[in-house]
Amino acid sequence: YDQRAGTQHHSLFSTLVDASRSKSGLKDPEIVNCVFKNNALFSASGNGLVKVWDLRKRQVGRQYDLGRRVLAFDVHQHLPLFACTLDGAPVSLHLYNTKGELLTARNPLGAAGLGARSHGNLGFHPLKSYLAFDMEVLLI
Repeated sequence: YDQRAGTQHHSLFSTLVDASRSKSGLKDPEIVNCVFKNNALFSASGNGLVKVWDLRKRQVGRQYDLGRRVLAFDVHQHLPLFACTLDGAPVSLHLYNTKGELLTARNPLGAAGLGARSHGNLGFHPLKSYLAFDMEVLLI
């Protein structure tokens, strides 16, 4: 749980469910990350769904199907953006606005792909337009 003093941005982190459980027929896939922002809870799951929950109504306000398994996910504290890495060949980094529109998709490491590198290290700078991804910092 990450609660920065004086902000409306909180993160709840969840580890991926063990692979044997995900194949056992569970109805809901593993949650990759949940982020609270301005009366909404953004959640991303392993099946490629990003949901924006309206906490005042206790229901899903918007839902986006990204089409591939989400490996890492974060929401910018002030800008209307979220970012994720999506499984595939190669794994790629995607930046969306909070309306679910794709702004950019890129492979930060070029054509070689991410290979065996970790895909879970993704986060926005809390005050600036920077996105940290593994060992790289990208200006957004």
